[in-house]
Amino acid sequence: MTILTVPETTEVIFDVDNIIGKTVKAISEVKNCLDGCWDSTGPSMLVTTEPVLKAVLGLVKRGISTRYSTDISGHNISFCKIMIENGIQLRHLPGIKSNFGINDRTEYMATVVMEEKKPLWQAIVSNAKTFVEGQQSVFDTLWSKSLPAEQRIREIEEGLKPEFTETISDPSEIQKHAFELMKSAKEEIAILFSTVNAFKRQERAGLMSLLQQTGPTVKVRILIPTSLALENTIKNEFHKSRRIQIRYFLHTSPQTIQHNTEIVSYIKLDLLWLGNNNNGKHQEQRNDNGQ
Repeated sequence: MTILTVPETTEVIFDVDNIIGKTVKAISEVKNCLDGCWDSTGPSMLVTTEPVLKAVLGLVKRGISTRYSTDISGHNISFCKIMIENGIQLRHLPGIKSNFGINDRTEYMATVVMEEKKPLWQAIVSNAKTFVEGQQSVFDTLWSKSLPAEQRIREIEEGLKPEFTETISDPSEIQKHAFELMKSAKEEIAILFSTVNAFKRQERAGLMSLLQQTGPTVKVRILIPTSLALENTIKNEFHKSRRIQIRYFLHTSPQTIQHNTEIVSYIKLDLLWLGNNNNGKHQEQRNDNGQ
């Protein structure tokens, strides 16, 4: 039995009508899933290009997965709402500049960076297996890191500060970021040091001097493992400061702490929490493994 294979091709398409025609044809042939990634102009291009919107909504009615990541902002929020109301899966990916779509994980189509209210004029289409698989992997990664569109829309409409969680592994970047956060504190700074050595490292880096330079209304609370020598040093340095409070705890094993306190997640971390006057929270965590 002879198995027919589709030859791998890559082509460049010019002219807006040709691009729209190719897009509509490709979408109409989708059987399992349609994935796309756009910059902030993407939602308006989809909603205002009737043949393309009609083709995508046809997939939704057939129960076929349609996923798009885009940069949701106050400028395109109305178009994003239309997409969501019509059953299109949409997520927010801040700062994204790519414009591409993938049909059934087998065909890739990308356009030049779009400009609002200006026609598309060039696109690249490819079904080269290795290339498409690589681009699908990129999309899946971006999709997993994107935020739910509903959350982003609520932030915009209610004027909320976007929530984020960031993991930093480079010790120098952690140090820099932590100090920048402390400088921005308006109400409170709370720091937990997991070991005496962790405190000493930060002290050498200039932490205590920085804390003394924070605003007069900023309350500073520090929690450090018990050390008589350290207590005497700190007492001499901060005995005149009423807004910097330092307390000590017995440094028991992680296993003991796991059963007796809620801070087990941070027993091997230096934890920094900063409060500000708009009820926002910043959190910085650093792996305390001697670095």
